[in-house]
Amino acid sequence: MEFRILGPLELDDGGDPVVVPAGRERALLLDLLVHRNDTVTVDVLIDDLWDGRPPATATKIIQNGVSRLRRELGGDRLETKARGYVLRVEAGELDVDRALALAERARAEDPVRAAETLREAVALWRGRPLAEVASMEFAQAEIHRLEDLRLVLTERRFEAELAAGRGPGLVVELEELLAANPLRERLRAQLMIALYRAGRRADALQSYRDAERLLSQELGLEPGRELEEVNRRILADDPGLDSPAPRTVGGRRRRRLIGVGAAAVCIALALGAWFALAGHRSRAVHITVDTVVRLDPSTGRATTSLAVGTAPGSVALDRLAIWTVNFEDQTVTRLSRGGRAATAAGTTAPATALATGAGAAWALSSYDGNLSRIDERTGRITQIVPVGSQPTALAVGSAVFVTNQSSGTLVRVDPVTLHRSLLRHGLAGPSGVVADGSLVWVAESFRNRILEVDGRTGRTLRTLAVSLSPDALALGSDAVWATNPAENEVTRVDLHTGLFRLISVGADPFAIAAGSRYVWVVNNLDHSISELDGPTGDVLRTIVLTHGFPESTPGKATPPELTPGGIAADPDGAAWLTVQRF
Repeated sequence: MEFRILGPLELDDGGDPVVVPAGRERALLLDLLVHRNDTVTVDVLIDDLWDGRPPATATKIIQNGVSRLRRELGGDRLETKARGYVLRVEAGELDVDRALALAERARAEDPVRAAETLREAVALWRGRPLAEVASMEFAQAEIHRLEDLRLVLTERRFEAELAAGRGPGLVVELEELLAANPLRERLRAQLMIALYRAGRRADALQSYRDAERLLSQELGLEPGRELEEVNRRILADDPGLDSPAPRTVGGRRRRRLIGVGAAAVCIALALGAWFALAGHRSRAVHITVDTVVRLDPSTGRATTSLAVGTAPGSVALDRLAIWTVNFEDQTVTRLSRGGRAATAAGTTAPATALATGAGAAWALSSYDGNLSRIDERTGRITQIVPVGSQPTALAVGSAVFVTNQSSGTLVRVDPVTLHRSLLRHGLAGPSGVVADGSLVWVAESFRNRILEVDGRTGRTLRTLAVSLSPDALALGSDAVWATNPAENEVTRVDLHTGLFRLISVGADPFAIAAGSRYVWVVNNLDHSISELDGPTGDVLRTIVLTHGFPESTPGKATPPELTPGGIAADPDGAAWLTVQRF
């Protein structure tokens, strides 16, 4: 069965349309789809469908509607639970889940393929989501989230198109979308790049002036750093804004679309050669691609660089070793703390996440849905556990916890017996997860909240509301931290008060690690790392991977660009960062 809510409701049973009568029965089904895989009480359904003014026969109307839906959907689809109902929707049956799956696939593809995949995802919208119940209160938050998701995916598609070398052909589409969303700074930055590539430099600069005026009039704000940087680069006729040469690297890692923003440079990291504080030229360690690098928390300089596998991504630490997953050669590298010994284990598919704890390292692949247990001393894979369709993230506490965004679930794996159990279902876009013993925090990106969950029972202990869609999570300094890629911010949620603070970082923050004092954020689009003070959340410095050596050497090829991968925080306050070729 396929359920389509990204427009007028449609149901398809293997090519045969399923007709649900208009009116209250259709609204009932849409309400159950919004709360799919969760128990919805009769009282909640009555409040939703009659906006607090139900007739005396409301309960009977609900019961009759459920009976008719069971006949249309199949008897085992809609279950009775206590004083409510649960609509079972499997992974991939809902068009929203299919859009999310395509968006996740695009993260690991090269720009050309990613643009095609994201175009396919956006095409699933056939109009306004939940169109038949757009006026009802219960649908408002979900409609807003789904419309925002469409816009975010469209922005990501434009990023991929620009990364693939396009520009002039995007101008009309970008102008139309920006006209409907005039305060969306990322769209405007993309339009400015497209105009510049179309030979319309003056129009690109005028668009920036339009943004200055609108932001000042509407919000009393100045343009953000990303927009300012694009304007500066256009004024300077920066060659980096020209269409890049075609790339043939293929789809090999998560979240690797070329961006156009750049953060203020507090620390420069030059390619393949040196780390130095701005204004200083003292040499540090030699940096090359496919390494893991130690960053000193007091200076931001690299003090150690160790070779690992090809295209390293996630990194994790334990008392004995440093671990990395290497996307391109499908291995996990184990390095002793002194860097004197290394072992590599082959995985069944490229690993997308890594964690340590419970006497092992754990590698997760969103490609084949497997969790690999790796011996902490030998670096060899000892067991493989299937954990679901397109798992997203993992954390280790009293058990191993895995989120599955496409199915909306949180899975618990016993670290000794490897018994797998479903801890939670019905989660709305679960992304990041962190754990401390039997306490687990899960980001629900489509409900703008972080759930604090009992890792033994799955019971929600506390709901931490945030203003932006949380993605990757970290735990440290008596706070839970969440990246907000769409807004170039990080959220710090105080675990004592539940209050949150928004912190501006670089463009598209996608990885975060927290220690006892410092928090480290990897920003995808401007190739930077933000170092934050844990107790206050203040940004201490920004570390940028620069686009070339300090000086070019005649007759020698330009060195490849570096880009940050994953990051992990050490107990001593330092960070370990993987560095890969873009």
